[in-house]
Amino acid sequence: MNYVNAGIRMREARKLKGLSQAALADLTGFSVMSVRRYESGERHATVSIFETIANILDIDVNYLMHGQTLAERDAAYLQSKNDSIKRTLAANELFKTYGFSFGLSEDGKTHFVTDPKGKTSIFNNEQWLQYGTALLSGLRSFSLSMHEQLIAEILGEDTDNA
Repeated sequence: MNYVNAGIRMREARKLKGLSQAALADLTGFSVMSVRRYESGERHATVSIFETIANILDIDVNYLMHGQTLAERDAAYLQSKNDSIKRTLAANELFKTYGFSFGLSEDGKTHFVTDPKGKTSIFNNEQWLQYGTALLSGLRSFSLSMHEQLIAEILGEDTDNA
């Protein structure tokens, strides 16, 4: 967290509320010097201090601390997830054109990839993430040999026996 930026937001909210540093200090029970130092970023406020100040200033504590409300943070997270899902679906379609098929166990802990030669590789979630990240980063240059090399690196399998 950037305490200087949090202090700037604190000062702006205090001024919008029409409070002086002394008035905010009285309402919070903090010293005027503490309020000054929180606003300058010299002193690092704890979460409970931020909560106290946010309540008095009638602002979202997450906005005060991070510059975003929870709703804004959630919206940004959902948008990034949505973008990730779109990329994954596009990648799946591309891989299908190469003759690959994908599967997931019922418990969601095991992933399966069958290549065009009929060889099935099994991944746990961590390995699947490695595989997917590597494939998506090299999507434009994807090939069966790239897939086989990744399998060897991630699962430690010998590609010569494929």
